[in-house]
Amino acid sequence: MKILIYGTPRSGTTSLMKSLGNQYFFLLEEPFTEWINKSMCEYPLTELNEHSNIVVKSLALQKPKSSKNLLEFQLDFAKEFDCVIILDRKNLKEHKESFLHLYYRLDNLHPSVHQKWTMDVIPKKYQEDFEIDNRYYDLELQKEHIKRLSEVLNIPITYYEDLYGNDRKKSFDIINSWNIPIDVNKLNKDLDPIHKLRQKKSFI
Repeated sequence: MKILIYGTPRSGTTSLMKSLGNQYFFLLEEPFTEWINKSMCEYPLTELNEHSNIVVKSLALQKPKSSKNLLEFQLDFAKEFDCVIILDRKNLKEHKESFLHLYYRLDNLHPSVHQKWTMDVIPKKYQEDFEIDNRYYDLELQKEHIKRLSEVLNIPITYYEDLYGNDRKKSFDIINSWNIPIDVNKLNKDLDPIHKLRQKKSFI
């Protein structure tokens, strides 16, 4: 089973990929970006032939250097998979805050962006400069593109709030609708909101 996860930053793509990996899938994270892979993977991906069970995660605007048209590439790429999952978030305010935290960690060379956090770890000056420099624009572009991709592929967007929310029956039904050969109950448990990295109150 070959699974492709398309999504916006901070929409749960990494957690979903890793949780699927716990069920004997080979994982390939953002093959077309130098941030994750020291050297960007060539296309077509040799890993798709080497592994019968594989999960590939790619963000909304990522493509190989050899491809000129993003949407055209993504439509062709999607044909190589048995299941395509598209992720985004409904709550724009919380999405922007999580995006802000991501770049705060990256800009300050923190070893991992996947750790518990609260908004108070981000200095007010950094938050203000981020807004002034219009750095949310990249997130807005990705959200617009993922909506377009969903429409063209005719695949509904799975929203973070539904997949990782308190209504675990809704999450179960979403996972079940993907028709992939996994333990649905285990994946649903792995995506439970008790595992969320963002905390309501300071944990320090």
